[in-house]
Amino acid sequence: MRLVPIVLAALLVPGLAAAQPAREAGRRSDSGSESLGAIRPVSLPECRRPGDRDWAPAFARCIGQGREVYVPAGLYEVAAPVVLRSGTRLRGAGKGLTTIRLADRANADVVQTEGAYGLFGTRSSGGARRWSISDLTIDGNRRGQTAIGPAVDAVNCLAIYGDNWDLRDVLLTQCRGHGIRSEWFDGGAVGGMEASLLNVTIDVAGRHGWWFKGPHDSNAVKLIVIDAGQEMDDLYDGLRIEGAANGRFVDFHGWHRSVATNRVRYQLYSSGSNQIIASHIEGGRSQLYHAGQFDQVIGSFVYAPFGPPGSALVTFAGNSNTHVGNQYQSFAGHPTYGIRLGTKDRSVVYNRVVEGQFQDFDAAGAVQFVGDGGSNRISGYGFSRPGGTTTFDGRIHDTTEIDYKQGGTPIEIASWRLKSTPPAATSDACNPGQMTFDDEALYVCTPARSWKRAPLAR
Repeated sequence: MRLVPIVLAALLVPGLAAAQPAREAGRRSDSGSESLGAIRPVSLPECRRPGDRDWAPAFARCIGQGREVYVPAGLYEVAAPVVLRSGTRLRGAGKGLTTIRLADRANADVVQTEGAYGLFGTRSSGGARRWSISDLTIDGNRRGQTAIGPAVDAVNCLAIYGDNWDLRDVLLTQCRGHGIRSEWFDGGAVGGMEASLLNVTIDVAGRHGWWFKGPHDSNAVKLIVIDAGQEMDDLYDGLRIEGAANGRFVDFHGWHRSVATNRVRYQLYSSGSNQIIASHIEGGRSQLYHAGQFDQVIGSFVYAPFGPPGSALVTFAGNSNTHVGNQYQSFAGHPTYGIRLGTKDRSVVYNRVVEGQFQDFDAAGAVQFVGDGGSNRISGYGFSRPGGTTTFDGRIHDTTEIDYKQGGTPIEIASWRLKSTPPAATSDACNPGQMTFDDEALYVCTPARSWKRAPLAR
């Protein structure tokens, strides 16, 4: 009998039973699991007031409630930035369904973290933390903005100062400045750690696609950057990793549409100590630049050069970088190098390991030794069009090792020194084609794996 009043109470309160699923759906902890302590998301239209000319005030009211903000499908124009605080969770109905778009002549970021511009360049450990954006499009309305010069660095699709943030299933498009500008203090005992990106596309940016200056130890999976650097040719980069280290970038694809007239300087620029895995890097004036040391590039495809004659797909300007299992490909007849060791200002590099496949470098060369400081190792297999010759250009250091094979077409080495390690006997172990010398003779290892001695004329 005591159950009857409870049932009647539920029937007498309009909407009580219907509200329960919405409450339960909103009870989630930060980890995404069910939690009785969490509060349901607030829907953006609930925060809009009569007289609001755009959606920026509604975003501010919703974010100020400290709850997850759900942005239903639709177009939401803002005349001022959407400002994220620590802990903000912004979720849309899906890329292409929910769009936050910058109003004409707003000349501001579309989305930014709280206090970012007071923190950029300070190496502070402050900033917004543990926020997330998911399932929506951020449209910078690039052609509707009028900012020029240095002011453009503050007219981005997304500007971030902080750590431990999460960005997933997001499209950033038509960005006047950078697609993403992120920074955080990356050294010391309280250094920045581990932001996360998953399935993020940057489609058209005036400057860098992602200008990444932290946080340290971040990871990005399935990052696509299309047509960055549209403000000026050969000046900006697709993914510019500057002053941050230990990042992991898996399935990165930087590219340009075939009609692009302005192209990036490098599709990927790294200041060092980062891993690039299973990526496609193509279409820039150059593709990959190692400014620092300890980078690793693994299982990736670097190709489609659009640089001037004599440019290179990959430039090593720092030491102790490693490439393993990659493919490097030029256009047949295009005068582009595959790998450049050292830079044109004669900086010297050493302890490089490059293992991969080279194709169609018959017009310039597979490897250019501009500043070979020694202890570098180049190994791989080459292909060239019929009648083509693959060259190794420049001076090769005595301690640099080359193990390179090519079928059907010749290899030409501009400058090469043999080590003087003559065999003690013709039966000493050797590899066919191996050569050495002493003061009296030249020694060649035959296909039978024995040494032949040819006396030198005096």
